Amino acid sequence: MAKPLYSDLAQIAQNVHCPVLVLSGSDDPLVNESSAKQLAMVCGGRHDHLTGIGHSIPAEAPEVFTKMVLQFLR
Repeated sequence: MAKPLYSDLAQIAQNVHCPVLVLSGSDDPLVNESSAKQLAMVCGGRHDHLTGIGHSIPAEAPEVFTKMVLQFLR
């Protein structure tokens, strides 16, 4: 059996002890909304789902990304 390319994010996230914002896009071919919600839940963070955006949120929608991150940090 091949070793996974990435570590289990849920396992890593349980050790996070700071505010977390998890963003997901409706057009993301790699990460679905339920997985992003689960990741946010595991680390006690917040999840926001963005319509019409794919996996590269900062590149595809820089204004939306910046606004959401700044709101989160406030």
